[in-house]
Amino acid sequence: MANINKLEMVKTLSAQGQLTVKKGFLGFGGKAVMNNTGNTMSAVIREYVPAEGEKLVHIMNLAPQAMLEALKNDKPQENGLGNIRLEALVSEDKSQVLVQIFRFVEYNHRPITDLKTFEGNEAAALASLL
Repeated sequence: MANINKLEMVKTLSAQGQLTVKKGFLGFGGKAVMNNTGNTMSAVIREYVPAEGEKLVHIMNLAPQAMLEALKNDKPQENGLGNIRLEALVSEDKSQVLVQIFRFVEYNHRPITDLKTFEGNEAAALASLL
């Protein structure tokens, strides 16, 4: 899992009061807790080259069931270094998933999709695909 402090969406959610980040011993590690549910969240970061990233953006803009089907059938290929970045927060019990996609532009990650929240069976299915 990725470092929770490196996610752009964590900064936004923390500023809005929706997420609390608790630092670990001597500043190493840490955990994020959703304030409304109390779920402990872990971070997932995936990077994609432009063509695969655009395919991912298209898939993420589909209705939830269509999105899950598309990810099962034609999952975009992850690349270690790419300018499209998927950030996700996944609860320990996989009952809640928050996802947002960013593009690296002018030395910053800028959001290209809205923050999407999935709960219940949809969240569990999406978490298994991440």
